[in-house]
Amino acid sequence: MIGKGYPQVFHVTDVAIPEEEVQAKGFGNHQGHVFLAPRGELLLMFRIQDCMWRFFHCARDTATSQPSSEAESMREKFGRLLPTAEVMENAHFGEEACFQVSCKLADTFQRGRLFLVGDAAHTHSPAGGQGMNTGIQDALNLSWKIAAVLKGESSEQWLESYELERRPVAEWVLRTSDAAFYTVTGAGSGDADSVKSRMRSLLRWLVMAGIVLALRVLPSRMLPPPFILDCLYGLSIAYRSSGTVASADAPCPWWRTNRVRAGDRLPDLPCLALFPSNRHRFMKMSLLQIMHPFSTSHQIVLISWRMPQRAALQTAVDTFISCGVPSRVWLYVTTLPRAWPNEISAVQPHEPDLPVTLLTPDPAVSMVGGVLSLSALLQPTGATSKYAGWLMVRPDGYISAVHHDDAQQLWDPSEVTKMLHNLEGTYGMLKPTMQSISLRDDGESIR
Repeated sequence: MIGKGYPQVFHVTDVAIPEEEVQAKGFGNHQGHVFLAPRGELLLMFRIQDCMWRFFHCARDTATSQPSSEAESMREKFGRLLPTAEVMENAHFGEEACFQVSCKLADTFQRGRLFLVGDAAHTHSPAGGQGMNTGIQDALNLSWKIAAVLKGESSEQWLESYELERRPVAEWVLRTSDAAFYTVTGAGSGDADSVKSRMRSLLRWLVMAGIVLALRVLPSRMLPPPFILDCLYGLSIAYRSSGTVASADAPCPWWRTNRVRAGDRLPDLPCLALFPSNRHRFMKMSLLQIMHPFSTSHQIVLISWRMPQRAALQTAVDTFISCGVPSRVWLYVTTLPRAWPNEISAVQPHEPDLPVTLLTPDPAVSMVGGVLSLSALLQPTGATSKYAGWLMVRPDGYISAVHHDDAQQLWDPSEVTKMLHNLEGTYGMLKPTMQSISLRDDGESIR
């Protein structure tokens, strides 16, 4: 593995503190607290449950790299960093453990039939708390591809896309966690009197001052900001530039930063669904909840600004089915005829034998300019009027293909076939097949 280690030593232990002590010293107002000391020393404490707290202590003192079994030693070590050390007087300490962290990345994520995921592929500091999510997403990204290869739905070459998609993510996590760790602890700062060390201390002070100011000024519902949460949770990860997705994209204004493209995670937007098994009542769900894409098969979402003619819909479905791509087809209509779902019983979007489930935006959820819809996020200009197109969703919930259609010619079969052929040539993502597939009313495939 390529990278570096940190000189800091982490001490972790669970501490039981009487609740009356916690409340009396003002620690009960929040579930977590961070205390900083000179030369990069810090103490993090957060409540696990009831009166039990977990303490993380980080310092450059490698002489204390062995865990301490003496309660007095731990009481002194933690107490001197607290503004009210008396809170530790009646505390009961659990067993202490010590560990060091590093910032390293594997030379390669794949060698033959061997793959590395999670901590085996990349290790970094706990700053940002991204380790578990990154490892889980590694496993999800790889597992459905292996399953697709074993089932004969993709070629073995498609497994090479795992490193193409996940290595940039791991590199970003290592960069950001390393920067955060340096900022908070001053890792590797060397001589405390050097100019570089003084600049680090100044940056550290400015960052912490900004955090404190934000906590005092902004309401709690705005903290952390949504874009930071998306980064920490891994929801903003995209594979646009990985070369593993296909898109017939259109020019996009610079201000359309929230536009959804091929390689993005399918937005988990609120919507209403009319299943073939219940044509008289819409179900209120979210896109990912309703599509539950976690299988080995792709799914197609046809998008139209109005209810299409049955012939156009049947042609589109037949085109996709003839290529053996989807396990289910969804029709996302931005504007339904007549009225919203409380009067939808009169609307008949498809015949019983047509394997399509109708989706529409939830009118109760709005955005600037109208109802929050998938069409608004896909449209290059952000407008939803007369937008049509289609997208293909991978088993891991990411969009592998996006196509914008002419509103007067929905889902042109020649364009659909061309796009699917592009995906066939993308590391063998799809194997060419003209096998006929029919779908039952519940959406399950029958070969």
